Amino acid sequence: MEEEQEDGQRGADLLSLMLTLSERAGNIARRIRKDDHLIELLTQQKGSDEANPRFVQDFKTLADVLIQETVRHYIGEKFPELAPHIKGEESAKFSNTQGESVTVEVKETQAETAEMLCKVLDGDVSASEKLAEEVHKIVHIDDVNVGTAPIPSHLPLPVQNIGIWIDPIDSTAEYIAGDGPDGSDGPSSDPELMVKSGLHCVTVLIGAYDRSSGIPLMGVINQPFYMKENNQYVGRACWGVKWGNTRAFSSPICDCASRSKIIAISGSESADAKASLEEAGYELCQAAGAGYKLLCVILGIAQAYILTRDSTFKWDTCAPHAILRAQGGDILVRKGLGSTNECVKYTSPDFDEGVPDLMAQYCNRGGIVAYRSVNTLHSITSALSPS
Repeated sequence: MEEEQEDGQRGADLLSLMLTLSERAGNIARRIRKDDHLIELLTQQKGSDEANPRFVQDFKTLADVLIQETVRHYIGEKFPELAPHIKGEESAKFSNTQGESVTVEVKETQAETAEMLCKVLDGDVSASEKLAEEVHKIVHIDDVNVGTAPIPSHLPLPVQNIGIWIDPIDSTAEYIAGDGPDGSDGPSSDPELMVKSGLHCVTVLIGAYDRSSGIPLMGVINQPFYMKENNQYVGRACWGVKWGNTRAFSSPICDCASRSKIIAISGSESADAKASLEEAGYELCQAAGAGYKLLCVILGIAQAYILTRDSTFKWDTCAPHAILRAQGGDILVRKGLGSTNECVKYTSPDFDEGVPDLMAQYCNRGGIVAYRSVNTLHSITSALSPS
């Protein structure tokens, strides 16, 4: 009984930590976009003779890596047994313009982290100190906009057997470009309608899965640029947990009849798939970011997200997948739709023997179909299955 109570407390603690870390990540992302010095490094404004392409490219990647390593550090600090099982999209190694190799990591103190970042940023003290400040700034659970659903105080999860996938900034191109036509921040559209592009599509994804089965069991999605209040961006986070009889999620489900036939797709979707879905009466909405499109399914803004290409990865889908499972949905491998209906798993890398490339190892091969209603799944299967 005591062991069960301890597991329940640790599971709840891990969810709270993932939520606060997602908001800390959002703070870093927002700080870069609103600070003149940092945004200049990020966007490499045209016409600047001082811009160093190699340096700026490093900074674009650094924003991703710094968030990834912040999440890794604080989860590993509180749950040391999970430290070897935390994975992310980015490599933490950098080479600055002096040829010095630096590994990005969060240090014990803010000053030490700033010193490390200064090496990556070729002595840019101002940028290094601002970023280190956000990394070490404490975020409380009350600082996270999670809506009205209470965060569970007891979650009996196999914490000792959990693995973590992090996508620090999903939809990086939108993050760099901003909302306005000239790359500047602009007001977001109605946050409850699907938008095609812009900062609204940027998400931070932190997903937990069972290392034995590969099944996702807990996920957090943070949308750092959810909307503007008093000319400042504010974020929101949604979460979900499904393990055994434990099931809980934060996000409201929109069942608007006007959205019942909307399917999210990417700009690279095949003409055949689009034609089949449109023939079945679906309205197709293109949007940036796998994380954002999956969030739209979670929120009920779209009924499903379909991708026939091998262009999403474990870090893209783990967190949203866990939330969808909590809602009664799933993410299936598109290739097996209607036959095996195999769900995407996260333990064993999907790669051909002898392929060392990280992207190839962790690609969701065969495409994906994400849904939250079994009725939607049946309709999609019928539409996409050959007659």
